[in-house]
Amino acid sequence: MYPGLATHHAHHADLTRQVGEFMTRYKRGDGTLNIQLLRFLGDWLTRHIQHEDKEYGPWLTRHAA
Repeated sequence: MYPGLATHHAHHADLTRQVGEFMTRYKRGDGTLNIQLLRFLGDWLTRHIQHEDKEYGPWLTRHAA
């Protein structure tokens, strides 16, 4: 099993929590949501997907998963 899996799952759980918060704010009509959501998604794409997700790629290749 990938050694960083628990941490990786925790990051995804945090993403889910944050998206839920954005949804709640959207339903309340929060006008600042658009900019904050774009910043959040941009950070997620650059920080998580381009770095953290790529960290387990070599492990998957080595373990033929």
